[in-house]
Amino acid sequence: MRAGLDFTGVIFTKGTPANPPSWQRFVQQGTATPLGPLLNQSASGLVLLSTAGRFFAIAFGFGRHWIDEAQIVRHFGMIVTLNVVHPDRIRSVDREEFDTIQRKSRSQTSISSNIDSFGLNIQPDLVRSVTGQPEDTTFAVHVTGRTI
Repeated sequence: MRAGLDFTGVIFTKGTPANPPSWQRFVQQGTATPLGPLLNQSASGLVLLSTAGRFFAIAFGFGRHWIDEAQIVRHFGMIVTLNVVHPDRIRSVDREEFDTIQRKSRSQTSISSNIDSFGLNIQPDLVRSVTGQPEDTTFAVHVTGRTI
């Protein structure tokens, strides 16, 4: 990490070579038209930061699978998001509704709104993620926090 910052860290990365998708041969057998050059490639990363005796992980791509599940502080991202997002600048909410069947839904607004615009029913609904604009725009342009 860059010198002079109040934390230390390490970055792990992994890339994969470009390969045809596993389904390409199957689909190509059913058509006379060539599919052309199709290639899949991915890159994953994990940034681990240490400060004030705590560790923080920022995952990119499949990097989230490199984190020991037992070490994750549940709801941390949601707590941070709810603390930094301006109450009137929420853009989307994912929720699970528990009635006779479980139903998952995402509500998005065309403009930033307050939580009342999303029609949450506080008793049967479980909020899974929130996206919005932070009060301090030097922190981020938008933030999403979710429960896992």
